[in-house]
Parts: sequence; structure tokens; C-alpha cells
Amino acid sequence: MKKTTTTSKVDRLIEQRREQLRSVVNNDLQGLGKREGMDVFSWPNPHFDKLSTMISSFPFPVIWIGKHEQIRCTTTYYPETIGKIEAALIYDRSQINFKVELIDQLKTVIATGSIESAMKVRESWAGQKMVLLFSTEGEFSAKELEEFERLIG
Repeated sequence: MKKTTTTSKVDRLIEQRREQLRSVVNNDLQGLGKREGMDVFSWPNPHFDKLSTMISSFPFPVIWIGKHEQIRCTTTYYPETIGKIEAALIYDRSQINFKVELIDQLKTVIATGSIESAMKVRESWAGQKMVLLFSTEGEFSAKELEEFERLIG
């Protein structure tokens, strides 16, 4: 019985810490200005409905630097986003685990394994009228946003 109480106290503390971390990160789309001809945005913990609507409404093609599951779920469940995505650059894995049909539909999809590597790949589109979207989620969102903002300058 004591272990159950201890475990639930630990679980509550962990959940409280996660909530604190989520509250530190503003969960709204943030405009970061223009860089190398691209309109730059970041979005921690986006809701898939809002994310798909935003991607579909951007006036230019999108270079999306995001987590594997965010990109996979959004493009799978909201296929209208696929036509707007010029490149999906996955930074949290070095392998793609999408269905072949989805890979075939996306113009470019690259699993880079890090934010820094994704930013280097993004340079291929520098100077073009594009939207650069960075998305993140989870307990490391604040750290990942900080890294992206440092790399974007």
C-alpha cells in the first residue's frame, strides 16, 4: 500500500513538473520575421486541427522542420496540407517511418536527426519565397525552441 502511495505521489510530481514546463512555453504560433527571404514561424505543442489550417493558409510553400509524429499525423489525417509542404525536415529521428504512399506524395521528406542538421538542409531553399515553420512538442519544447531561435539568428 505504501508503494502505491509513493508511486502516485511521484507520478503527481512528475505530472506537475510537465505542466509547469508546458506553461513556460507559449503554445501559440510565433512569427519570427523574415530570414533569407523566408517568413519564419515557430509553434510549440500545436493542435493538429489548427496546425493543418495554418499550413493550408500560408501564402507560400512551407519548409516544415518538425518532429516525426507531428509531420506524419498532420499529413496523414489532414492530406490537404501535403500540397503546401515543399519539404518536411524531421529533426528528432534519422529514419522515416511513414507509409510509402505518404512518402510518395510529399515533395521532399528528410529525417535529419537534429535541429542543426535540419537547418543546414533548409539552406537549399534560402532566398526563395517560402514559409519556414518549426514545430515541437513535449517536455523539451522550451529547449528545442531556444535552439531553433539561436540557429535562425
